[in-house]
Amino acid sequence: MPEFGDRFKNWLRWCADHVGEPHTPCGSAEGKWRSPQHWHPEEPSYAKLHPVDVVDALVVNRAYVAMGDYDRRVVKYVYFRQHWRPSWMASKLGCHYTQIYGKLSDAKMRMRVILDKLDEKEYFSRRSPVAGNRHAPSLEAGASI
Repeated sequence: MPEFGDRFKNWLRWCADHVGEPHTPCGSAEGKWRSPQHWHPEEPSYAKLHPVDVVDALVVNRAYVAMGDYDRRVVKYVYFRQHWRPSWMASKLGCHYTQIYGKLSDAKMRMRVILDKLDEKEYFSRRSPVAGNRHAPSLEAGASI
């Protein structure tokens, strides 16, 4: 089982993929055009070398949803609202801007505890991305049907 930091980064990448961020530089035909002269070889992207583990990201997302409202807002503001000024984040969270990263550390610790509890239940099978009925994903892996 990977460490929490790696699982958290995987979850952040999964969230970024599902937000609808563009994966290509341009939607037109010119966006895929390459010059006939390749002066520098293209480096493989991190996303191609390390694909997102969707099943693990779903488990981490379940832990995020199970967190308290305040802790979810701390994680959301720091990671998904990076364009906000720290003073704006702090006013929304009701703290001083120097306390934001301390609150983030506490929120991630609570998320880790919830994730450890979810890992004991093992909601999703590791063999396939969809475990059983997709409308009732809370079936335990050990349950016989």
